[in-house]
This record gives sequence, structure tokens and C-alpha cells, in this order.
Amino acid sequence: MNGRRTFPVRIPISPYMFDHRPGGPAVYPAAEIIHILSETARKTYPGADISCSQGAEFLRFLPLPENVDGLDADVELAPDDSGRIRAALFTEFKSPRAGITRPREHARMTFGPAPELPALPMDIAGAVEGICRKIGPEPLYREIVKLGPAYQNIREGVYLSPDGASAYLYADSPAEREEPSGSPFVIDAAFHAACVWGYCYTGRVTIPVGYEQRFVRQRTVPRERYYCRVIPKNINPEELTFDLWIYDLQGECREAVRGLKMREAFPAGREVPPELRAGPENPLLNLEENCLGLTVIELNALAPFSSRSFSEPETSRDKMLGEKRKKSHAGGRIALKRLVRKLRGSAVAGGPAIIDTFKVKEGNEFYWSVAHDRRFALAAAGAHPIGADVEPENDRILKCRGIFLSGKEKILIAESSGEQTAALLRVWGIKEAAAKALKIPLAGAWKKVEVTKIGARESVVMINRQSFSAHHASAEGHLFTILELA
Repeated sequence: MNGRRTFPVRIPISPYMFDHRPGGPAVYPAAEIIHILSETARKTYPGADISCSQGAEFLRFLPLPENVDGLDADVELAPDDSGRIRAALFTEFKSPRAGITRPREHARMTFGPAPELPALPMDIAGAVEGICRKIGPEPLYREIVKLGPAYQNIREGVYLSPDGASAYLYADSPAEREEPSGSPFVIDAAFHAACVWGYCYTGRVTIPVGYEQRFVRQRTVPRERYYCRVIPKNINPEELTFDLWIYDLQGECREAVRGLKMREAFPAGREVPPELRAGPENPLLNLEENCLGLTVIELNALAPFSSRSFSEPETSRDKMLGEKRKKSHAGGRIALKRLVRKLRGSAVAGGPAIIDTFKVKEGNEFYWSVAHDRRFALAAAGAHPIGADVEPENDRILKCRGIFLSGKEKILIAESSGEQTAALLRVWGIKEAAAKALKIPLAGAWKKVEVTKIGARESVVMINRQSFSAHHASAEGHLFTILELA
């Protein structure tokens, strides 16, 4: 195959497409343009591989004219001997002043063979690390991605942290088409998730302007629900770059976009409301500065297939647990896997079970501890035996105060300058962490461990006549505590 050919195409315009108004008049979605180019290449060259596209550029908007069922355009295809096909979409533009008609290019990309897509480790795919904020669908489509109902296909919100984003995507469409390159509504919604991350963490409203590679392993279809993982790769003032991974609910990768490029489209008049803007502060910094490493997993943001990251022993343990316990078990395992990745760096690579948390022996490289409550799973590492705890900040601790406090601790609580509940929670968290660090039952820690000073960020504890520091942090109505026996 060689040579360059131009093919006239009629681009259909359906009423629902006028819901695609990103800040002004309706324009043809980038996801639909991908479909037009891939479908034209497939029909023209039936043996062409359209499952991978590379070097995509979305150069300018394609406006949708009113009161017509389609618009005329040209697709230019240029195949080469390697099996690749360069494709570009043009429309005719008539200058209102000179009256001269000339072609205007809207998008270009290349279809054909590409390097194999490397698998994203399932513990990274299945969870966003860090304390997340959730942006619900209403503010998402009211304040950030201002599109109409047909394109509001993130319906359960987006979980965001500096590590990236996750969201469920829906493929319901007014047309209910089954496209050879996958539902355009799914990849379009994945672009929305990336836009939300950029909006909340940089204050910019961005749109996709291109990508390095898109792989369609198995096409997405209408009336299905998918899970998307967004990973920020390069964030700078000119451009935001992300990798997007889209999975079915069983954890099979359906498609991926590497090097998605997002640029600011509406620099004026789009102030970020304070409740949506992510702050620069790290609420767990006090803990991170006092241990070798720390990871937090938001349990409600776990993918439905998070157990696919398990080793065989982890899977066996999971099968023994009830449904309520499975989520916290998965969060704890993944938090520890992500912690090991942090500490070992590039030495960790491979499949989903490459890190068997039951084989992460303490003492050789580091010591570790895992904790969880109903919302978070926490993993901490230290150079010495370490314990971790996380607790919701509520008044329930008052009911059991007589069980775990020593006489001196009761006096300390009474004399505490802070709120009594907060002081009680810190003592409880210290003794939970101490039990893990000492590897003794919690009831044993109640007697063996005595808190001698309670502070908002640091407390002092006596164990076997030795003094140790415990560190605290509050975030999202939860108290996090670590105690390293150093």
C-alpha cells in the first residue's frame, strides 16, 4: 500500500450531539472524530489494523451546523508499506472577506501496528493512592465539563488524589451503536475524568488535543459499565499529560490511551470554586516525615476487580472472609503493595501478584504495619518495628474509656488542654499501634503501654521503661497514628 487518497464522507449529525457544547456552540466530539477516521480507514483498507492509533492531534473544533442531518467532509488516507495508515479529517472553509475556499484540517492520526501495550500492574489499576476527594456528577457537569445529558456518562462521580483519578464510565448512548473501535461515549467520558483531575489540581479547564497512542484490546459496547483509571504523567503550565486505562468490571483491559495531551481551552471567566479546588497541603505529612514510607487507600474507590492483584495466599485468605471484610482486606493488601513499590522503586515490576504481602518479611529491608477502618486502609514502614492505626473521630470511644486507660492516663486525659474525645482517641490509637509493633494482643498493650504525654501531632509513650514518640494526623474526620519503636 502506498499513495495518498482523499475520500468524501458525510458526517452524520444526530440531535443528541448538540449536548456536546464545551463552553460555547456545539462541536463534534474528539471521540466521534476518532471513529470517523478509523471507520473510513477500515472500509477503504479491509485488512487495516485500526485497534491502535498513534500521534493523534485534534487541531481545531468541528462546529455542528443547525437544522441539518449531516455535514460534508474529506478524509485523507496515506498508507505506507509498514501497514500504517495516516489519516486526516478536513472540511472546506470559505473566507468571509476574500471569498476563497480552502481546506481546513481538524484532526490527524496514524493507524496500524504499534509496540505491545505493557500491562498496568493490577494493584495500581485497582486503586487511587491517597486520601481522595470525590467530585459528584452534578458539580462535574455543572462546573467543569459543561455538557448536556447525552455526554454525562460519569454518573457516580470521580475519586481524585495526587496519584490520579478513578471513575465508572457508562456506554449508554442515544444511538446505541456498536462501533468497531469501541463506544465513543466511553472514551469521551474517560477524557472527562482527566479534565476533572486537571481542573481540581491545576485550576485549568482543559480539553484533549491529542495522544501518543490508543490501544483497543476489546471494544467497549453500549449499555455496559466500565472502570477507568487516570494516571497523571507530566503536569506543566502549557500541557497536562495522562495515561488512561479502561477496564470491564472483571478487570480485563478494554482499551488504553498513552500520553493523552490536555490543554487549556477556556482561560477566561472560568474561576474554580473553592470547594472543587484541591489544596496543596498534605494532611498526612507529619506521619510521612516520621517513617520510611506511608500509603493510604480509599476503600470506596477500590476497583471491583482489586482482588486480581492478589497472590495465591492472598486469594486463599480472601475466600475465607465475609463480604464486609473483603473490602478492608483488599485495601490493606493493596496499600502494602503500593508501599513496597515506593520503597523498592524500579526493582518492582511484573504481573499482578509480583508482590505477595504474606512474603514481605520484616527486618531485612524495613518493618511494616497495616491498619484500616470503614473508609481507609493504611500501610506504614519503618527502620524499626512499627505500628499503625486509623480511627473515625467520633464519640464512641467514650463508652469504652474505662477498659484501656490506666489510672495515670485518666488523670492525663482530665488535665488535657484539648478536647477529651480527641485525647482519648490518641491514647486508643497509640495502644492499637503499639500492639502491632510489639506483636501482642490489644488487651496486652492496654496494660503494657502507658501514654505519658498527649499532643495533637506528637505524643509520648512508655514501654518497658523506654520512651517512644507516637505521631498523629487528622484528615477527613479520621485520626491516623503511627508508633515506631526507635
